Order: sequence, then C-alpha cells, then structure tokens
Amino acid sequence: MNWDLEERTEDAVLAYLKPKADGMNGYTNDVLALEFPCFVVFCVSCGPLVETGRFAVPHKLLVEVAIMTEAAPLMNASDTAVDKTARDRHRSARSVVMAALNILDSQATPAGLAARVAAEDLPKGLAAEIDALAPAGVWISNALVGDVQRTIDAEHRLLISTIPLEIIAQPTEIGGTET
Repeated sequence: MNWDLEERTEDAVLAYLKPKADGMNGYTNDVLALEFPCFVVFCVSCGPLVETGRFAVPHKLLVEVAIMTEAAPLMNASDTAVDKTARDRHRSARSVVMAALNILDSQATPAGLAARVAAEDLPKGLAAEIDALAPAGVWISNALVGDVQRTIDAEHRLLISTIPLEIIAQPTEIGGTET
C-alpha cells in the first residue's frame, strides 16, 4: 500500500514551480547539496480533515517552500563583484516564487477582472494549476499561500524566506506497487 501523500504533494508543487522559477534550482527535501539561488519544497505536516477519516479521505497538508540565497557577494567570471547585493538577489528570487504562487493576477484592475468574468477567463487558482499537471498519485483540491517568514542562517551564510502553502489533497490510488 502506498502511504506517500506527503512526497507526492511535494513532487506536484515542485513540478509546478520549476518551470516558473527560471534561473533557480528547485529541490525536495532529499537533496544533499544545494546550488543557489534555490527553493526547497517540504511537507511539514499532514493529517485527515476529519478525525475519523482514513487514508483515502482528503488531508490537510502544510507544505513549505523555502527560498534560499547565499549572503555573499555574487562574483562574475573575472572575480569581480556584481552590482546586486545579497539582499537584492534574495528579494528577486523570492519575487519569482511568489509570482508563480500568486496566480490570481495581483496587477489586475477591477474593470479588467469584470471583463475576464464576462468572458469566463478567470484564473483557475493555484490548486487547479498544480492539478492540471496531472501529478502522480495525488489530487489537490485547494491550495492557499500563507504569510512569508524570513530568517538568516548565519552559520551557512544564507538568507531564507519560507512560504507556507496550506493544501487539501487526497491520494488518487491506494495500494498497488506504483512508485
């Protein structure tokens, strides 16, 4: 029996973000060495929506996307520091990921949204966009972006922004030997 809803959800989020986060490396939590700038997708908790629920019912998952950049000067091929500061590089990397996750067109005007409603051309939402990729073994019915948390890992000289995703998902198959 497959009990890997967390890993399948991580894989689905990674598959959605990778092509949208141009210039960044994307990983799940099984990586040994990171290349920066990068983002890591990790499911930190998972449980059934109802107390009496079994595995086949929808589950609520907290998936975190951690954006990481080095807090060191960016050097070019001739060992000259590039103009961007570590803070600016981190801001740019976080913006790329946030833009991919906030697909509801934050720059839309009320008139533009009204026209899209009339034409039935509304954004589908993050869950529908991820699910449209037909991720293996998981169906995602809801995905909400939470509040960004920022921190510094001084020991490794990293700037880190963590974006929580509250996801409702359920397995599409139970049992078998699919890997």
